[in-house]
Amino acid sequence: MKHGARANKSGKVLEGQVKTVFEGWFSTTAQEYRAWEKHKTYPALVRNVPYTTLYGRIGRSEFVFYFAENAAWRIECKWQEVSGSVDEKFPYTLECMKTVPEQAAIIVIAGGGASSAAVNWLRKACAGTKVHLCSSVDDLTKLVQSLHRQLDNRKGEF
Repeated sequence: MKHGARANKSGKVLEGQVKTVFEGWFSTTAQEYRAWEKHKTYPALVRNVPYTTLYGRIGRSEFVFYFAENAAWRIECKWQEVSGSVDEKFPYTLECMKTVPEQAAIIVIAGGGASSAAVNWLRKACAGTKVHLCSSVDDLTKLVQSLHRQLDNRKGEF
């Protein structure tokens, strides 16, 4: 298998793990954006939701989790097994996620290939913003547990 195909498959595995975490905690099934848009239900984990990038183009995130009509978190997944271009993509991804309309955004990174310097930079750059960094599926699970607990307590503020 060529490197690009393997990376794409690995990225899909990460998306599957993210999907499993949200579906498990919120008893919902992931839906494609176009189908969900016609018959909105909540909570909903929605795939390929469009947004406007920094360059004014249409981008799509792997998921948006809608827990109410006007309350949602956008989820961006980044998989990198070996050092490479993902490090350079972090600043762009962060800046895009700061501008999305959702109340919060999550960047999930996995694969072990991102440099520690880049991950540390991203962690510091996310501090004080609406963007959360999860540098593992375990981190994501803890964040989702916290969200679930807050919703159960009807606080609803994030």
